[in-house]
Amino acid sequence: MHIAGNSLGGWVGIELARRGRAHSLVLFSPAGAWRSQRSIELRAAWVRLSFDALSRYASRADAMVANTVLRRFLLAGQVAHPDRVPPEELAAVIRASSLAPVVAPLLRELPLRQVQPLPVDRDYPVRLVWGDRDLVLPFNGFGAAMLERLPGAELIHLPGAGHVPMSDDPVTVAKLILDVTRAVDNASIEMDDHHA
Repeated sequence: MHIAGNSLGGWVGIELARRGRAHSLVLFSPAGAWRSQRSIELRAAWVRLSFDALSRYASRADAMVANTVLRRFLLAGQVAHPDRVPPEELAAVIRASSLAPVVAPLLRELPLRQVQPLPVDRDYPVRLVWGDRDLVLPFNGFGAAMLERLPGAELIHLPGAGHVPMSDDPVTVAKLILDVTRAVDNASIEMDDHHA
């Protein structure tokens, strides 16, 4: 299967690939690698506190996102362009926070172990994409460390994108995924034709 993942979803994608499940792997600011233990601990604590606060106000989600200034504040750390996130999408995220009890314990565990490197001799491509305005996991402290764990990965810096680039530039994100998946699928078709 083709795997694409963002943040923690990127780490999950790496582990699926490690288990032989990937035909391709496209990662957007994946979690799981860092240079400073203190930095990851502070970031995980900040996300946990933010998540806990949002879950307490889940019943007021629609009123919160109706306030433009508050909406921008809530999104400022995640995306580079808060105005591109539909209010109803943010309201759904706020409501969902109250239904996700596993997040807080997960964020306590996250800084305790880093992702292990993928093997060099893998048979699938890996594309690593990092937004140049990622405030959650800036490239210098986190992306460079991740790149070391993905030998041979293609690195793309995505201008004007934050930690969640799907909201900042959905067309480019889709293209970055589809370019890889199509190349793999076309190569597979050609190989099948050759053996037919």
